[in-house]
Amino acid sequence: MESNTAVNVGYDNYEEHYRRSGNRPVDLAALKAGPRPTRIWFPAERHARILDVGCGLGHQLGTFVAAGYSRLWGIDQLKETCALAKQSLGDHAQIHCADAISWLDTCGQTFDLIVSNDVIEHIPPDKLRTFLRALRNALDTNGTLVLRTPNMGTILGSYSRYIDITHLSGFSAMSLVQLLESAGFESPKFVSDFAGAASGVPAPWSPLKPWRNLRLRTALNHIVHRALFWLRGQHVVYPVFGQNLEVYCTRGGDK
Repeated sequence: MESNTAVNVGYDNYEEHYRRSGNRPVDLAALKAGPRPTRIWFPAERHARILDVGCGLGHQLGTFVAAGYSRLWGIDQLKETCALAKQSLGDHAQIHCADAISWLDTCGQTFDLIVSNDVIEHIPPDKLRTFLRALRNALDTNGTLVLRTPNMGTILGSYSRYIDITHLSGFSAMSLVQLLESAGFESPKFVSDFAGAASGVPAPWSPLKPWRNLRLRTALNHIVHRALFWLRGQHVVYPVFGQNLEVYCTRGGDK
């Protein structure tokens, strides 16, 4: 995770904090044995160069391995999470324990896809553009950036914002687009709440739960939020009401 060196409160027990919410090491064998993960922004080429910035325990990298990708890198600043990611992923990914901006300046290569899940909310607002521009500079000309961050445009947005004392920023869909465009990215698109699990792994159908994958809960959530926007007399620009925002965008040309 990216963090301001002057604001380290909370990182000394970071892994313990997230273990309470069920965050566990990657089970790569289970991922490989299950349905092949997929996401609208997954590269068509299986040899695409993919970097996960703030890779944590390696869950996103694990889904890439299960999906058949072979050129994978991960960066994280927390030594414990890096060690666990290396243990879980083995030779399937190169894990580096380093500051992302410093590492990108010296790695000597570009990437077809950069993913950064649950990272930008940990970065001080005055450093956000610097961070995003470093990611942009590390992308290939036709590269794609994917970000995931808690969605502040929902009823429970404040819960997500303050669930972690290392959260320093919060974004609605509107402000996230504003930030990405200010950093030079183009054509931001949000993954629909109806796309299923953020891991890209579909939940298996069960006769005991025949409604699974019908997205009934998601539909009800949309109805509630649209009603609230209507009562407020406010137009919904980006109809994304899930717990997290997941956005993908292109590098954009240099101006």
